[in-house]
Amino acid sequence: MSKREQGFTLIELMIVVAIIAIIASIAIPNLLSARLNANESAAVATLKNISSAQSQCQASGVIDTNANGQASTATSVSCRAASASATTRAPLRRR
Repeated sequence: MSKREQGFTLIELMIVVAIIAIIASIAIPNLLSARLNANESAAVATLKNISSAQSQCQASGVIDTNANGQASTATSVSCRAASASATTRAPLRRR
């Protein structure tokens, strides 16, 4: 066995490390921007869901008919359930 067949030279290893560093410098910013776009899309979707729940409650005609400060039980429960389902999501950003 000659000395050349025993392993990689320092130059070969440095070239591989440099290539990996170049690929990482290109990929990491793209991944971070994709994550940011995903978080923004999730936030927009959550806001639309909350707005939809609010519109649903307003359209259901929640009116205080007996002047006691509370809406009827069935309608009030359905609006609370719609609002709760609109707001119960995982946090947008985890650290």
